[in-house]
Amino acid sequence: MNRPAFARSGQSTQSTQSIISAGLKRHKLAMAIAATCIAPTAAAQLEEIVVTATKRSELVTDLAQTVNVVTGNQLDEFKIFQFEDMEKMAPGLDLETATPRSWSVSLRGAPYNPDSSAEPTVVTYWNGLKVYPNAAFAQLYDISRIEVLRGAQGTVQGATSPSGAIQIHTQQADGAGVHGYLRQNLVSGGNSLTEGAVNLPLMDGMAGVRIAGVYSDEDRDARSAASGQKGYSRTQGGRISFFAAPTDRLDLSLTYDYLEVDADALTTVEGRDLLGNGNPTLAGNDRRSLEDASASVFRRNQMTNLTVNYALDNHTLTLVSGYLDLWQSSQRDTDFGNIFPDFPLPTVTESSYETWSHELRLASDFGGFWDYIIGAYYFDSVTDTTDTRFSPTLFSRIPGVLPSQPGVPGMPTLGLVDSLSLAPADNKTESFFVANEFNLSDTLQASAGLRWQRNELFRNVTTLAGSDVVFSPEFVLPGGTVLASIPEQFQTYTDEAVTGSLGLSWDMTPEVMVYGSYARSYRPGGSVMEPTVGIDPSLITYDEETSDNIELGFKYVSADNRLQVSGAAYYQQFDGFIQRNEGTVLDLDGDGVLDTALSGGTNFNADAVIRGVEFEGRAMLADNWDLFFSTSYNDSKFDDAAVPCGNFGDAANPGSQLRTCSTDGRMGTAPNLSATVSSEYRFPGLVAGNDAYIRGLVRYVGSREDDNAAFNPALYDGYRVKSYSTWDLYAGLQAPDQRWELSLWARNLFDREATNALGKSHAVSGTNAVLPGAPAQTLFSGYSDVTVIPARTVGVTATWRFGD
Repeated sequence: MNRPAFARSGQSTQSTQSIISAGLKRHKLAMAIAATCIAPTAAAQLEEIVVTATKRSELVTDLAQTVNVVTGNQLDEFKIFQFEDMEKMAPGLDLETATPRSWSVSLRGAPYNPDSSAEPTVVTYWNGLKVYPNAAFAQLYDISRIEVLRGAQGTVQGATSPSGAIQIHTQQADGAGVHGYLRQNLVSGGNSLTEGAVNLPLMDGMAGVRIAGVYSDEDRDARSAASGQKGYSRTQGGRISFFAAPTDRLDLSLTYDYLEVDADALTTVEGRDLLGNGNPTLAGNDRRSLEDASASVFRRNQMTNLTVNYALDNHTLTLVSGYLDLWQSSQRDTDFGNIFPDFPLPTVTESSYETWSHELRLASDFGGFWDYIIGAYYFDSVTDTTDTRFSPTLFSRIPGVLPSQPGVPGMPTLGLVDSLSLAPADNKTESFFVANEFNLSDTLQASAGLRWQRNELFRNVTTLAGSDVVFSPEFVLPGGTVLASIPEQFQTYTDEAVTGSLGLSWDMTPEVMVYGSYARSYRPGGSVMEPTVGIDPSLITYDEETSDNIELGFKYVSADNRLQVSGAAYYQQFDGFIQRNEGTVLDLDGDGVLDTALSGGTNFNADAVIRGVEFEGRAMLADNWDLFFSTSYNDSKFDDAAVPCGNFGDAANPGSQLRTCSTDGRMGTAPNLSATVSSEYRFPGLVAGNDAYIRGLVRYVGSREDDNAAFNPALYDGYRVKSYSTWDLYAGLQAPDQRWELSLWARNLFDREATNALGKSHAVSGTNAVLPGAPAQTLFSGYSDVTVIPARTVGVTATWRFGD
């Protein structure tokens, strides 16, 4: 496809040379970049965006795959402060807070539960380093761009993943003079966010250093109706990056990130009190929790990234290395439904993560019939988690009599087990890959790639009694007693896999490209890190997953580059999709009847099919009027799958502790349809020679339904969440050279109230001391946790840019 020259905001001479030396897919890209270094484009046109999704620098409009790009400028324009706000910029991307200490990322309707211990369906990278979602779900500042790669990743990305990858690239240092910015955001509710960066040249422009920082102070709407605790979030962080190009052949960049987050861990609930404890009736939009004790989470991230490029004759040798050191601590009251008023059930969890990643690759730049990339990748992640909690083992309550009765003589009203869980894990991956590109003619290109990988996984959880537990004078459980552990034969998992991709693209005209692609992806099996006494060992393990994805798409760029449109249709078939079932009820006493609910859940494998379509477009309706639209539709369903099901009293499968049901229902809670439309209109020289603008963004999120998700039957008929839409509005004034800018904005302008996700019913199980010898009894609080969309937010942002 013939492309006109384009402008890249902030592209330095040094970084341009680095891109060219890395080997560009087509000479037109090099010419376009070079043209912008010589003179600005004469006619107004859309910005052409360069990405590195294929490990080469290419125009996103030239890629024979679906990649959404959000630039740093767009993040600033639409006030995308947090990673989870990225949802509105990339329909079909679902970012969910599973718990206040764990997050999940999904694309194209393929769900992921971080408590599953499985590899994610979407892998997130920070400057090339594979990171945990809890490192990515943070404050975004001084970002260059975020690339959202859709579909199976099985060749050149660091890890294979079935539904996509997210590449986050921070702004890097350069040698092009002193420049930077300072930005202050003042937000309704007395909240503020301050960020800034400065770039300093070194060695006469052959090197540079960039220093950036952020500080935010936010009071949230959430509040505990029991303790009065208010929601809050405090973030502070800094980043320093160094760039050097000592010779024409060698360039390198080194980046260090530090970030601290201190926030509440309140769990919003809705429902009504079924136990006569005096708790209020709550709706999700009340934004209230019922925890008695303090709920907080503290996270500290440290990341180091190194990239080195060395240009050989017709080749570039690249090393990408990274290190992550993450520590996280949370304190919560797990009695979310306040079943035992004024008696919290505290849980304190501390986790440390260390990750090392290295990739060495050689990319050819022949510019003829054949080009290739060959590489090796190594990843090692070590995790240690300690979890201290108090869980009820017995209580005094007469069934059907409210409120709670006083304790039976000689027995406590509430008996607790003080437990300590130790959960070490180690995940090693080594792989080799090759990606080939063939220019079959001036208009026909083909690609083929293979990846071999070997995985070694170790996971264990050992749960001990923290102190002596007195069930009765005759039965005392000594402290230190092992309550549960993963059997040794299931603690280690090792396997190998081969994945790859094929692609064919055809430039039908200078404006239109069509393509077709095939990709195979893979996720390793393993064991669930939540053992339970008496559980069949086969229920804590799960097998590997493979998937095959076929995609047909097109890309259109008008001759004047004032219209860009792309679309794709895909079909993906899973063999053994790894899914999580929360609150699984098992038959642990062997009588053929389900009697015990797991505190967490189990993993299982199930066949599934995902199909869908995606469209994205950008248009310059006039020199001062831009339009953007993006939409995603997916249909993700099981394919004659046997999934865990059943409730207390249902029959288990013959010879099994589990009950399964056959289903072709939905496999997750992501909406089928989502869409975003945004537009900006500019008024040059409107106020004293300064430019004014107004921009808006409308987001639509379709209804969410899940045939297998847990829900509270006392509140809902099933897992059904209604569709909703939100409107954001931004207006501002800026200098013609953009040295300064002042904007007023509102997100969720009309203060729409809507639910985003439903949680399971909150209950506790134990022996009822009023009925000695009776089986375990479960107390249902009447409440479920719920996620609602943020209320209307109004803010003012002032930006000052300085330097060359």
